[in-house]
Amino acid sequence: MKPLIPNPWDERFAGTEYKYGTEPNVFLREQAVRFAASCAVLVPGDGEGRNGVWLARQGHAVTSADYSAQGLRKAQALADHFTEGRHNGACRVGGLAGSAVCRLLWSA
Repeated sequence: MKPLIPNPWDERFAGTEYKYGTEPNVFLREQAVRFAASCAVLVPGDGEGRNGVWLARQGHAVTSADYSAQGLRKAQALADHFTEGRHNGACRVGGLAGSAVCRLLWSA
């Protein structure tokens, strides 16, 4: 179902460039040592997926959620880029208020 009002985040994330880059933010890199190895991580507001994809690359089972389906489609593309398709994951558009969910699991 198409929303009645355009999603400003979908508009912001349109195009091929990544608005905030593809590397995780500094705070996440600094705090990631606090996570147990291979834990399940929820990343709300993950946008184009730079933080969720990085966490998945570290071996975590990541669920990224964002209001922007366009952003999470780019998260899926970013995951594909880093793994050459060697991950199990899927982005599902829909759900509460048109939000999107992306599940990223890496296979060795």
